[in-house]
Amino acid sequence: FTLGALYAAGLARFEAHPLVELSLAGIVNLRDPSALLNLGLRYDVLTDVQLVAGAYLPLGQTPEVRQVLPGTGLPEARSEFGLYPFFFFVELKAAR
Repeated sequence: FTLGALYAAGLARFEAHPLVELSLAGIVNLRDPSALLNLGLRYDVLTDVQLVAGAYLPLGQTPEVRQVLPGTGLPEARSEFGLYPFFFFVELKAAR
């Protein structure tokens, strides 16, 4: 019942160097409370080649395995973004 009800979001970008950009983005569920942060780094390797790396960091209460939803056997969610996994990514973009 708290999914998608009331959110706040923001984005900040910082050009550390003409070839390097750092970013921080976040979305917060104001009803739980929980949040999902995105950290990013973009590096212009060549004119048409970029290296992008980042991470998604969830903040919030994780489900307790001991508490299950009645009749399902599934853990009960205590926050929206607390269900999300931590993950990291690296990508190499090239344009021609």
